[in-house]
Amino acid sequence: MVYSSTDITCIVLAGGNSSRMGFDKGFFVVDGVSMVERVISIGRCVTDNIIISSNNNEYKKFGFKVIPDVEKGVGPIGGLASVLNEIETKFAFTIPVDTPFVDPEIFSILFPRVLTENLVAVKYQNNIHPLFMMFNVSYIKEKMPLYIQTKNLKMRDFINNLGSFVDIDTCEKNSIDSKSFLNINSQKDL
Repeated sequence: MVYSSTDITCIVLAGGNSSRMGFDKGFFVVDGVSMVERVISIGRCVTDNIIISSNNNEYKKFGFKVIPDVEKGVGPIGGLASVLNEIETKFAFTIPVDTPFVDPEIFSILFPRVLTENLVAVKYQNNIHPLFMMFNVSYIKEKMPLYIQTKNLKMRDFINNLGSFVDIDTCEKNSIDSKSFLNINSQKDL
């Protein structure tokens, strides 16, 4: 990667209700390892600066800051808004806790674009994946309050309004496969 790991923070998005799983899906075990531990390991391929966005204090046992939603029930936008003041790096990226097979190479594809566009997220095989994003922290801190006032809490619209999507399929040297985007919402998804 072309940047220092001290320049970036990984935000693990673990604030969902897990209603289809029946328990906090971050603790669902896949091949002997919980999904949150898998996602933390993926984040650590890029940086040691990790923050967990969750209302569940059990995540504190992993040794990272766990930041609850300031405003409950507003989805990933609320989680992102809540962690912004905790980030001490210039850049940050997000990984949903229910995607334990993410290829960390995705973030090295996003990074060159975030240098000029401030906010980029992933498009892969004609599917938009707005929870895989990288952004300039000061830019999002500035824009977030105004965006939340619009009451449009869709992450896809947030990115469309403030950034862009990177089509991973068209990137040179792309070795990313669809397993990176496997979203595990229930035990049947494996």
